[in-house]
Amino acid sequence: MTNKVGLAPRISSLGADSSRGAVLQLLFSNSDVSRAHISRVSGLSKQTISSVMAELKSAHLVEQTGNTEGGVGRRAQTYRLSPYAGFAVGIDLGGTNFRSGLVDFSGNVLGELSIATPHSSVDELLEIMSMTISQLFEKANVRVSELAQIVIGIPGVVNPVTGVVSNAPNLEYLDNLILRDLIEAKFNVSTLVENDVNIAALGELEKSNTEDFGFIAIGTGVGMGLILEGELRRGFNGGAGEIGYLPLGENINQLSREGHFEELIGGHAIELKYFNQVKNKKTLIEIFESASKGDEISENIVNELARNIALGIRAICSILDLGEIILGGGIGSRQDLYKKVLDHLKKSMVNPPNVKVSTLGARAGLVGAMSYALSEMRGHVLTHGSLMTASGAR
Repeated sequence: MTNKVGLAPRISSLGADSSRGAVLQLLFSNSDVSRAHISRVSGLSKQTISSVMAELKSAHLVEQTGNTEGGVGRRAQTYRLSPYAGFAVGIDLGGTNFRSGLVDFSGNVLGELSIATPHSSVDELLEIMSMTISQLFEKANVRVSELAQIVIGIPGVVNPVTGVVSNAPNLEYLDNLILRDLIEAKFNVSTLVENDVNIAALGELEKSNTEDFGFIAIGTGVGMGLILEGELRRGFNGGAGEIGYLPLGENINQLSREGHFEELIGGHAIELKYFNQVKNKKTLIEIFESASKGDEISENIVNELARNIALGIRAICSILDLGEIILGGGIGSRQDLYKKVLDHLKKSMVNPPNVKVSTLGARAGLVGAMSYALSEMRGHVLTHGSLMTASGAR
């Protein structure tokens, strides 16, 4: 695969005060650049740049690519990041699918895999991770010992201080675990664990024209990734955007493990609502298909779903005043539902936000995970001047 991922926003502030950091930042966003070009852009002396480039080449982080064309006199040597300096894996662990992708130090996506999510235990999850990571590296014909970073998005809240996972109703075996520590112990690699919808929001940020939006994922579960001023907002306990727990729906004064709003608009809730009315099981896809063919019960369920999603957006925007909402997930990304949501918002809000459907679709979480993993891997180089891979420092 030849497509690339960009960087999660975290990296932009790292290493900016060092000569090495200034050179690396230019190489992160440009390929085939000369020392003269780096000097003009960064303001560093050519002697300093020569010293930095020698250091980066010695660490196998940069490689010479050729010479600049044209001009009079000796042609200048050009440089780029070494793709094989290190590799990162991004994982989107959803309630239904386990998606993983491999990216090199230059940002090239080398491969992706998708399998069914393991539901039995954390041990099974770790084994699935080991198997898929090995397959990714084998297909890319690179050594798994050069793995330098793992980022995994999970359907639960991750405390930003302790790393403890909570509120993971679709994968209960994750509750109360410090999953980061378990993964790092198994793979001997720096690991970041983040809420899956937050990760997807970072994927959307890479493609978005705005730095203030909410990414609402509606599928098996319900959640929102909140981006303000180009930064992911997690909240005090890591639970910012857990809109599945909005007090909307029935019995809101009673405790709900899944969350009252999720029980109102989540996938299982929609299927149960249909079953309770006709005493016959249908999948979500079948309910939407029946609605499109004029089935009255299915139509009413879909219309009620759109109205309730609009109600949730109104509640969110009354507090956050977001200018843009991006809908994603297996339910949220449906165009037929999207149009109905827009109709309800136009009727019920004076200044409704700009609402659109994710262009990344089901890949939003994986794109975000790979982007974040690349950012973390490069950030380590900016901070420490080297990469720590599974085989040790280099």
